[in-house]
Amino acid sequence: MNMWRYEVVQLLSQHVKDHHTNRKLETFWQGKPLVKKALSAIIRRRLTLEFLIELFGKPKEYIEPWVFASLLLGLWELLFTETPEYAAIYEAVEVAKRKGKRKGGFVNALLRKVLRHRKEVLPSRQLGKQYLPLGKGKCWVWKKGIFPSFEEKPLAYLRLAYSYPYWLIRRLKKHYGLEATIELLEAGNSTPPLYGRLHPSATESHWETLREEGIQYEKTEHPDVIRFLPPFSLEKTALFEKGMVYVQDLHNVVVLDSLLPETPPQRILDVGTAPGGKLLQLLGRYPEADFVAVDSSEERLQQVRENCERVGASVELYCQDIREVPAGQWGEFDLVVVDVPCSNTGVLCRRPQVRWRMNGEKVQELVALQREMVAVSFKHVKKGGFLLYLSCSILPEENEAHEETFLSLGLEKVRECKRMPREEGGDGIFGTLWRKTS
Repeated sequence: MNMWRYEVVQLLSQHVKDHHTNRKLETFWQGKPLVKKALSAIIRRRLTLEFLIELFGKPKEYIEPWVFASLLLGLWELLFTETPEYAAIYEAVEVAKRKGKRKGGFVNALLRKVLRHRKEVLPSRQLGKQYLPLGKGKCWVWKKGIFPSFEEKPLAYLRLAYSYPYWLIRRLKKHYGLEATIELLEAGNSTPPLYGRLHPSATESHWETLREEGIQYEKTEHPDVIRFLPPFSLEKTALFEKGMVYVQDLHNVVVLDSLLPETPPQRILDVGTAPGGKLLQLLGRYPEADFVAVDSSEERLQQVRENCERVGASVELYCQDIREVPAGQWGEFDLVVVDVPCSNTGVLCRRPQVRWRMNGEKVQELVALQREMVAVSFKHVKKGGFLLYLSCSILPEENEAHEETFLSLGLEKVRECKRMPREEGGDGIFGTLWRKTS
């Protein structure tokens, strides 16, 4: 039995009752790529996996947490990975047997029952009672229908087959239509690629250094961003330690770059600065500017400190809630960047627990907070300066719908940029640049 599987089941079993929404889970997979990959994927597909366990076995409340977690691992490997069938079943059974031989027998029986009912993988996406979408244009075919009819109950089908809560599917369908919603659900279930942003001073020799250290990559639409090809261990490379490359999503870099003012700002305030990717990008663009960065989390701000130290940057860092900072405390700024707390619906593939933690009521609370942060941050912008609003949500109420708030403050819209999440890679991110005219 591989120990990473044991660790996955151990963690899952401890959080069965809270539906794996506990934020602490994220701290356990640091530095453990196999544990992270499995936990993230299982949490994403939790609803589908639980549905199948109940369909072919019995409801969760009648299964011990350790056994239930073993089943989640086994089903995930059987249905969503290329692990050989015998290995997936054997490993799940061995983990379950840690709590008793009979536990392993139950896991073995249920997983083999699932095997008998699935038929084949089709190289095309099909939607319906017999089809379980796998992403990348593939799907499992079952010998008989197990899901609700897509034609008669599309939302019920999408909920179980794609593993998303009703409230989110309804909201995406309302804003984007059914076909686009399916594309977004598939993007949210994908394994996110790893992108790296190179420092503006990087040359071809730096790129070659990555290859010499065993890091393979491919270029992207942005000249400073590369996509790493697995396997990789970027943190151990010399370029990472020297701050010449930073892990940052392609769409984040593209959107921020497209919204920066034409005239280089002399003083920049970064609100909601953690974990620091945006700040490092700005430091690279404006090396002569004075920076002040603020975040309400001391723990997250420590990440920013470490990142700034790696690149040798001098930044005034403050652990404060921007709503409690009086106007003028740090002077006025040519550019204020506000990265607001949001629903994270543009990064569901990277933050698997979000879909289970968030709901419509919490979104409305975030919308109110975002308006408040904009109004407060506006006071730190000098006349003729700029306010740049950013969120990693794809819900219009957190983005475009804020336009009235900006206009009521006397701001003038300069431009807007939005990127949607894609199955092949790239997070969902929205941004708008506004000028303070009075």
